[in-house]
Amino acid sequence: MRMRTLMLAATAMGMLGLSTAALSADEMPPNMPMGKEWCDKNPEKCAEMRARRDQWCTDNPEQCEKMRARQAERQAWCEQNPEECAARQEKRRQRMAEMKARCDADPERCDERRQRRAERREWCEQNPEECAQQREQRRQRMQDMKAKCDADPAACEQMKQQMRERRQGGGQGQPANPSGT
Repeated sequence: MRMRTLMLAATAMGMLGLSTAALSADEMPPNMPMGKEWCDKNPEKCAEMRARRDQWCTDNPEQCEKMRARQAERQAWCEQNPEECAARQEKRRQRMAEMKARCDADPERCDERRQRRAERREWCEQNPEECAQQREQRRQRMQDMKAKCDADPAACEQMKQQMRERRQGGGQGQPANPSGT
C-alpha cells in the first residue's frame, strides 16, 4: 500500500509538473494549480504532499535528482518561451479538467484504469528490462505515427477518430502485463 501511495503521489506530481525539490509555498510558481494559494487554503494537505515528496526523494535519490534536473530544464525553457509555456500549461489544465469530468461521470472506469496502471507499475518493477524495451518500442511507434501524421494530416485525423471510437466502445488496449505473468 505504501509503495502504491508513493507511486500515485509521484504520478500526480509529474502530471502537475511539480518539482520534486522541497519548495516552500512561496517558491512555487504562481501559475501552478497547487501553488501558494492552494497551500494557504489547504495547509494540512500541502504539508502532507511535501512530506510524501520528501520521503519519496529520500527513498529514490537517483530518480529524484533526474526529476529535479528535468524540472530545471522545463523552468529554463519556460523562461525563454513564456507564451508557448503558458499555452502548454493551459492545455494541460484543460486535459486534466476533462479527465476529472470523465472520472466524475464514470468513477468505476477511472478506478479500473488506476488499478491497471498500478498493476503495470508493479510489473515494471519486477521486469525492468522488458518494461524499458516496451517503452522504447512505444516511443518508436509514436515517432512513426507522428511522421505519418505530418505527411498526411487527413489520414491522421481519420485514424485518430477510429481510435477514439474504439476507446469509446470499451476497448481496453494492451493488457497491463503483456507477457501474462
